[in-house]
Parts: sequence; C-alpha cells; structure tokens
Amino acid sequence: LPLLAVGALLFFLLFGLSYKSFQDYRRTETRILELSRLADAIRYLDEVLTMSARMGALTGDRAWESRYDKYVVELDRVLAEGERLFPGMKPALEETSGANQRLVEMERQSFELSRRGDSAAATKLLMGNDYESNKRLYAVGQERLCADIVRYGEALNGSMNLRLWLALALAGLLFLLLVLVLGYAFRLIDYRLRLEQSLGAIASEFVGPESGEMAVRLDRELKRIAAMARASYCCLRRLDASGHQTACHVWYAPGRPPLSESSLAFFAGRDPGAAFSDVGADAVYCPDLQKAADASLGAAGVALKGLGVRAVLGSILVRRTGSVFVLGLASDGSRMAWDDRDLPLLRTVAELLVRAVEAEDKEEELRQLATTDALTGVANRRRFIGRLADELLRCRRTRHAAALLLIDVDMFKQVNDSHGHAVGDQVLRRFCEIARGVLRDIDTLGRVGG
Repeated sequence: LPLLAVGALLFFLLFGLSYKSFQDYRRTETRILELSRLADAIRYLDEVLTMSARMGALTGDRAWESRYDKYVVELDRVLAEGERLFPGMKPALEETSGANQRLVEMERQSFELSRRGDSAAATKLLMGNDYESNKRLYAVGQERLCADIVRYGEALNGSMNLRLWLALALAGLLFLLLVLVLGYAFRLIDYRLRLEQSLGAIASEFVGPESGEMAVRLDRELKRIAAMARASYCCLRRLDASGHQTACHVWYAPGRPPLSESSLAFFAGRDPGAAFSDVGADAVYCPDLQKAADASLGAAGVALKGLGVRAVLGSILVRRTGSVFVLGLASDGSRMAWDDRDLPLLRTVAELLVRAVEAEDKEEELRQLATTDALTGVANRRRFIGRLADELLRCRRTRHAAALLLIDVDMFKQVNDSHGHAVGDQVLRRFCEIARGVLRDIDTLGRVGG
C-alpha cells in the first residue's frame, strides 16, 4: 500500500507537471504572437496616421481627419496593450514622446489650416523639413521600440523553451521513478502472492487428506519453506520443558554439510551472542555471521560460522504443555529473501507446522488408547484379535506355521483376594515386562481378559 501510494503521488505529480508545462507553453506562445502583432500594428498605425494627415492636407476632405482621430485612439489602445505585455516598453516610448508630440501638433495644425481652406499651407507644413526631421526621430524610436518588442518575444521564447526542456527532463525522471516504483510494487505483490500460495499449499498439506508419513511430509514442507526464503538450511526442532531435544527435522540444500548439534542449539535461542539482533525472546536473527567477530558470537554462532553460514533467522514457539518448537532458517550463500521484517510470516509458517505435529501426536495418542491395554501397555483384546486374524491369513497364503500361546497367571485370584487389586495390577505389569523382554519385535503380546 505505501508503494502504491507513492506511485499514485508520482503519477499525479507527473500529470500536474505536464499539464502546467503545456499551459505555460500555450500562454507564452500566445504572448509572443501578441507581441509580434503589436509591433506590426504600431508600424501600420503610424503609417496610417501620416497618410491620413497628408491626404487631409492635400484634399481638404474632412473624412481624413475623422479617420485620423479614429486611428489615434487605436494607436493609444495598442500602446497601452503593449505596456501590459512588455513592461520595458514605457522607457522606449518616453524617449520618442517629444518627437511624437510635435508630430501630433503639426498634424493637428494642418487639419486646422485645411478646414480654413488653406490647403497649400497645410501641405507645406507636412512636407517641410521640420516635420520630416521629427518624423525621422520618431521613426528611429519606433523601430527601436519594435526591435525591443521582438527581442523581448525571442527572450520569452528562449526562456519558455528552457523551462519546457527542464519540465520534460523532470517529467522523464518522474516517469522513470514511477516505472521503478510500480515495477518494485508489482514484484513485491507477485512475491507476496507466491508466498500466499505457498502458505496455502503448506496448510492444505496438513489439513487435507494424509499423503505419507509425518516425517516425509515435514521434510517436503521444510524444503518448500527454504525455497520461499532462499535459504540453504531449514530445520524444525522440538524440545521438552527441560530443554532436551525430543525431535528434529532438518532439510539442507544438496552439497551443503549437515548442521551439527552445537549449531542446532542456536535455533533454540540459547546463548546467541552479541552479534545477533535483538528481535525479542521468541525469535533470533543475524544478517551476516561471517562479518561478526568470534568473541561476539556464542558457541552456536561460532559453530554456524564454521559451516560457512551467513544469515540466520528463527522463530521460537512455546506451547502450553511446556514443549518448545523452533523453526530455523540459515543461508550460506547470497542474502536470504527473508529478514527480521518477515518474522511474523515465519511465525505463521511455524504455527502451521507445529499444529500439524501436535495433531499427529493427538492422533497417535488416540490410536494408542484404542489399541493398547491401559494397565499393562500391551495390545488390548481388539488389537490382538486383529493381529491374530492377519497372521492366520499370512499363514494360509505362505503355508508357514505360526505359534499361539494362551497364558494364564497361576493363583492370580488368590493374589487379588489376599493382597488387593493394586498388588494384582503390579503382578500383571511385571509379567508383561518379563514377557516383552523375551519376545521378538515382530511378536505380539496382548491381554485378552482377566
């Protein structure tokens, strides 16, 4: 979820940056176009005003004066728009304001002369050296103004291009980060899905119908867990309340040396040493044993280091009966896929295995209760009759002989009557102990009555 949130944030940043860059580009292009039109409009209106004034002086037609007044207003509007678009325009206008003012006064004076009917004087005024001199001064200032407008537009265009390239570079970087984040997120999701599938397979292995002996099934699942964690070793140990090992299942990759008893002690959390990370009393973890000094390792750590083990990870489960189960992982190659952040996952896997082992113990206990005489520990009547039937079938099939002994303890009733049933029970137990001592493993001793 955090990675997906980062990916979404990068996506919106990328979208926002792209949208803003596009809008800035459009605004700048529009502004550059308006500046170009502004320079053309200033040149055009200046020529229109000059032509209107001279035509009015030559013809005496009042329509040219009206046209002149109309385009003066238009020029003022264009210049005001130019000051809005181009802040540096005002100083350039002030440089030509004197010449412009004199030109306007002379043009207005010519219109006045024309209205009085003195067209010759009006024409002479607009064709004279004074008018032409002011016209040249104004034209030079106007061209400088238009050139400044064009340069300002080019500067805007260059600045916009630079910002656009920077925005594109940043957008490319954000896109690359987005691809990397999403790629990592999808890899992590795929890894987690495969973990869930493996956990489901482990659970179905022990919840579904039995498929072989428990030891074989445990070895198969330890191999699966090692593959999930990319570990070289995977072991499940069982210890009693006093800390003595009662069962141990170990899987190790082909070509690896087996774990010694001293190294296995690590997976019970005994004397881990200072090099092991503090991950709580129910777990042990060390990212790299080979970099740790022997003085910082306990005996178990030194033994593991001697086997070339690098990373180790273990989860310890203490049951209500006092027994302890330990699921341990070790790797002697590259870094394991699991670390201390995956301890909850390892604990879940360990819980699945331990519950399967405890369920097997319960089933075995029930089988013992159903087929064993509670007093003597030998086969009860039901089990003995079943074994007898099987043996008779075998004899008929192989045509081999079999022996059947029916034994009765002499004067057993007098023992019960004289010494009590507790002593009688002791007699029966002692008799069965002696009988088991002289029988073979393939023989069956059972109590069918009495």
